[in-house]
Amino acid sequence: MKQPTFPDPYIPQVLKTFDTLENDGTRLVFINGVQVYCLELADEVSCRHAAVQLYLCWQITQKEIASAWKATVRTINSWVKNYRSKGVDGLKNKVQGPPVKINSQLREKLLKKRQENWKVSELCQHFSLSKSAVYRILEENRKDLGELLINTEGGSESTDRQPVADSVVSQEVLEKLAVLEEPHKKVDPMDRSADRFRAQLGFLDDAVPIFAQNNHVEWAGAFLAVAMLSKSNFFECVSKTFVTIGPAFYGLRNVFMSFFLMAILRIKNPEQLNRRNPQKLGRILGLDRSPSVKTLRRKIRILASRTQGVNLMNLLGQERFEEATLPDAILYVDGHVQCYYGKRKLGKTFSTTRNRALKATTDYWVNLGDGTPLLCIPTEFNQSMSQILPDIIRQAKKVCKNKRLTIVFDRAGASAFVFEQITRLGCDFIAYNKNPKAIDSSLFKKQKTRINGKDYEYAPYDHRIEMAIYQKNSKGQYRKTRRCLNVREIIILRKDGGQTHLVTSRNDLDPVTVASTLFNRWTQENYFQYSKATYDLDHVCVYKVNKINPSIDHPNPEHVRLAKTLKTIRQRIGAILGIAYENLSENDLSISTNQFQKLSPKKANELKPLMSNLKKTRQVLEETPQRETAAEYERLEPQSRMICNIIKMTAYHIEGKLAAILKHYWRGINGNERGILDGFLQSTGAIKLKGQILQITLEKQATPERTQMLKRLCDDMTVSAAYYPGTNLRMTFKVRR
Repeated sequence: MKQPTFPDPYIPQVLKTFDTLENDGTRLVFINGVQVYCLELADEVSCRHAAVQLYLCWQITQKEIASAWKATVRTINSWVKNYRSKGVDGLKNKVQGPPVKINSQLREKLLKKRQENWKVSELCQHFSLSKSAVYRILEENRKDLGELLINTEGGSESTDRQPVADSVVSQEVLEKLAVLEEPHKKVDPMDRSADRFRAQLGFLDDAVPIFAQNNHVEWAGAFLAVAMLSKSNFFECVSKTFVTIGPAFYGLRNVFMSFFLMAILRIKNPEQLNRRNPQKLGRILGLDRSPSVKTLRRKIRILASRTQGVNLMNLLGQERFEEATLPDAILYVDGHVQCYYGKRKLGKTFSTTRNRALKATTDYWVNLGDGTPLLCIPTEFNQSMSQILPDIIRQAKKVCKNKRLTIVFDRAGASAFVFEQITRLGCDFIAYNKNPKAIDSSLFKKQKTRINGKDYEYAPYDHRIEMAIYQKNSKGQYRKTRRCLNVREIIILRKDGGQTHLVTSRNDLDPVTVASTLFNRWTQENYFQYSKATYDLDHVCVYKVNKINPSIDHPNPEHVRLAKTLKTIRQRIGAILGIAYENLSENDLSISTNQFQKLSPKKANELKPLMSNLKKTRQVLEETPQRETAAEYERLEPQSRMICNIIKMTAYHIEGKLAAILKHYWRGINGNERGILDGFLQSTGAIKLKGQILQITLEKQATPERTQMLKRLCDDMTVSAAYYPGTNLRMTFKVRR
């Protein structure tokens, strides 16, 4: 390697230019036009040494060196660090051979070094092993160490073993290994380091809840919801679907329990855990602390990668539908738009809450008549109800076995084409007539009628109509087909004189029942509002995105923009000619020279460029395709969103069951059972252990009436004999005197 030719390498000069030239396996390095290095590319150590010297002596930036050496800045930085610590030897390639084989001789040597109080990191470096391999070797000797501890505790001395102080492992490891056999008796509930150690070694899939007696436990009221949850098949369905996460302290049950408690305690998203005391929430979980934000996000990503969200939702939906014991499977279907304000390129759709088109994802929800959610079906690219309806009905049939479905929805999906699809799939429908024809008011019979809690002076008018079917073509335009659909129409005369038109395929229901069923659709809207305010339904838990299927197309934004521009030009031309835009014809747009002369000079000068722009815009519009592929767009990862929605749906269902019990004890009439229950779940209390009994004592409420309601609720939950999930501890409840 040619040495640098500058006078004093330790006094850096002011450099102006730095350049390299590679030719025939050599690299020439020039500074200020003067050659300072001639390097052989085959000699990697010399090339790296020259790069380090350029940085240290010549003050060349690492970015410039990385560009010339065709490496990264991180690589150059590592060369500099290794040179400073080990000299030229640090620039040599590490010798990589076959993996180290762990045999009996290596184990004996490792245990001997450990006996000499070597650290785990020193053992890893000396034997070229990973930390997990070293810990595995130590764990394999756990039985011998356990026997040694027993002999030492019993007072007898072992002749063929060394004393504990001279053990082959450190005292800290011994203490951790000693409690592995009997965790319930040995482990301190507020120090679960031994279980974390087992999980690190791969011997623990989920930490067992262990509770400590405490006279002041915040959020102790959440045990009421946990008791109700344990009476359901929630964790059985979760275990059946996901089986396990793998070796972990926060395993499958603890992760789902953490998310459930977050929903119950109104911790709306994982980020809010940073503002809560993890040890206080850990006392409800039976752990030393609650999982961190990073841990929960990682667990959700692991679960989402298995794509089992639909199966879990179907299992839980079947249980909820069977609990409802409904004679008919009347399901309410509605789309929910989740707006997105990030930087990813998502498709746009119209948001009724924002009253404008925004980047968003659309999910279709299926609820029961009381608002209980059954299913949440995500769309890939904001498909309409007519496109996603077959998937909705297919999943709903799995949930509602041996029941004929009746789909109820609002005006957004009301069309003859959708009605025809539903009937062809073997289901019924109840919906609004989107384009009704008013009838004469004399056809209504004056009779007081009560529909869904509201009084009407006239009875509904029931008759049959024919609805023409319009179908969308490949260009996105609706064309009238030759088909018609014969449906039953029910018309309700309102007090303001207006008419509400309903259509249905159910001929066995009377008009009042049909109308009450449709008007009860607001329970689903109430669920959306409640979930957004209480559980932060639209929160994005995982920010991962997926590419859209290239086979999906959407309206071309350029074509839409040109169409709007053309409309604006036509409106301006109509304003100059004094013709309304609706009455503007093609003959009006083809103005002759004589007609120009009749106009005023000001209007003529303004009209000429407009006519020219109109012609050009039309030509470009004809050449621009109306639709294009959606391959360049993305969508939020659906599985993680589905898992989070499942937990929120479960929390809403459990709260509803507790609120139904509470309703029997409350004399109020405003339906605020969930609000009262929220106060109960946030209550402070005490925890005591009496054998296999976990006794929860809650504090009194603000008023004697609510305290009495809480006592009755505690009595009911005690009688239910609920066990804390993952343990054999029976929960009992009472209110402090």
